[in-house]
Amino acid sequence: MDIIADARAYLGPAVNNIITAIIILLIGFIIAKLVGRLVQRVLHEAELDHLLKKAGAKVSFELALAHISEYFVYFLTIIFALNQLGITAFVLYVLAFGAIAILVISVFLGMRDFIPNFMAGWYIYRRDLIKEKQNVKINGVSGKVVKLSLLDTRIRTKKGDLIYLPNSVVIKSKIIKKK
Repeated sequence: MDIIADARAYLGPAVNNIITAIIILLIGFIIAKLVGRLVQRVLHEAELDHLLKKAGAKVSFELALAHISEYFVYFLTIIFALNQLGITAFVLYVLAFGAIAILVISVFLGMRDFIPNFMAGWYIYRRDLIKEKQNVKINGVSGKVVKLSLLDTRIRTKKGDLIYLPNSVVIKSKIIKKK
């Protein structure tokens, strides 16, 4: 009997917290839907999309802002429910770690092309391989070097096309200088 009484005493608050968290989620999701619809209706009455279409916008900002407000209320609801369960800090730490990991990976992927092109541009400058206003043929592209930067080389062809060549490609290609 003491074991059953101990189990009830221990599980009682946990069950109450779970039920309360579920109720918070249900009410919060209903409120989120209502907030989303209300925001969309208010913005529609203000004719936000109509005004922005005159300015050249092609996206429905009414719908986008309604969804943002709805998801914000969803987020707050989930935070309140997790707080009721006592695991808010852990989940927020996991989310923060995930966001930082995604940010680091994005920066790394963004820098993946930047670093080789920068180093190749530096090499082109230091070795004076090509210069602006010089006629060249690089990687099958013939024309005059219009701009030489640390990241790319811009060549204007005889037809008037402007070709952008990444400096990492220029370094790896056969360069023919014409007079």
